[in-house]
Amino acid sequence: MQWVGPGSIKLIYHIQEGQRYRIANVQVDGNKMFPADQLLAQSKIHRGDFYSKNQVDNDEKVIQAIYGYRGYPVSIREQIIATSPGEVAVHYEIQERPPVHVSEIKIVGNTVTRDNVILRQVPLEPGQLLSYPDMRVAEANLARLQIFKADPASGVRPTVSVIDPDGEGEFKDILVNVEEQPTGSLIFGVGVNSDAGLTGTIALTERNFDITRWPTSFDDLLSGHAFRGAGQEFRAEAVPGTQLQRYSLSFREPYLFDSQFGFNAGVYYFDRIYNVNVKGVFLCSQAAIGIMLRQNKGVILNMASIVSWIGVPDRYPGGTWRM
Repeated sequence: MQWVGPGSIKLIYHIQEGQRYRIANVQVDGNKMFPADQLLAQSKIHRGDFYSKNQVDNDEKVIQAIYGYRGYPVSIREQIIATSPGEVAVHYEIQERPPVHVSEIKIVGNTVTRDNVILRQVPLEPGQLLSYPDMRVAEANLARLQIFKADPASGVRPTVSVIDPDGEGEFKDILVNVEEQPTGSLIFGVGVNSDAGLTGTIALTERNFDITRWPTSFDDLLSGHAFRGAGQEFRAEAVPGTQLQRYSLSFREPYLFDSQFGFNAGVYYFDRIYNVNVKGVFLCSQAAIGIMLRQNKGVILNMASIVSWIGVPDRYPGGTWRM
């Protein structure tokens, strides 16, 4: 530590690097269900490589996954044994336990979201063999919904764990822990430009919408429980203006009746597209026909588009007027 001036110091870290060790051999002990060759087939460390703690940790996760997919909870302890100067042996000591099955899936923390919205993201069912890696899949699925808090900085995220993992018994309860977060937004805006004139914007979006949860009291609206909790998506937008107007409603159900099929619906009103692309074509053709009649000749060439037959996301106004 050095004094550099009034109220400030400089910290200096002195690092003395030791010898770098190579791996003499990798060994698995205590394994009865699976042969060592199968457990080490995907190992990232080999004889002669430099020792890496990160790669050893990855090997342990792979071994746990091999057991876990078949419902076996295991404990792995790493032992590093010096065999000669500059060389170490890596031993994985495995403690095997009998396979377990799923008993009950319990959910806590979902004060708004319905249980079925969460359960369809958990690839586990009561009575089935407990696949431990699928619990990590469930956590990723729940975080991907973006309706629960997932903050790596604070460590808050959806978790799926086994209740009493070290207890006796073939059946284990699963605990799903989530924390609700705000999922709606309301945006107001005003804009002006030479093409569109003066416009205003009001947009309401809800990522955890529930079309069936109507408010039963005024408190339901104030507390945010009304129209929320089914994992649906809803958006309402109004853009009034002096030269153009746009109004739209959209609704999305990603899992219709808890199936793998989704449902989307939307309505809109956009007067500029209609005026320019429908009325404008009609009025221009009307004026041209008068000139053609006086000249006894002329051609009107109509252009077509496949957008009216092949839907394009976010292009439904253009596709409609081309029909």
